Amino acid sequence: MKNIQVLYFASLREQCGKESENIQTSCETPLALYEELRSRYDFSLPGGQVKFAVDNAYVDADSFLMDGMELLLLPPVAGG
Repeated sequence: MKNIQVLYFASLREQCGKESENIQTSCETPLALYEELRSRYDFSLPGGQVKFAVDNAYVDADSFLMDGMELLLLPPVAGG
């Protein structure tokens, strides 16, 4: 099991009702963890629309999660 600090932004923060949380997971990738959280919080966005970042840098959805990481979940943002 890995301990991952997850930070939620924009609509994801609104849907789960929190800014961040510490997750114990066996998921290997950001996308797999997002899908686990999506079923828990009923997120409306499919995983393909979410961006992932670690240490202020975007990472691929299939990159490897390591214990102690801080993972940012970033939904698309519309601007005007």
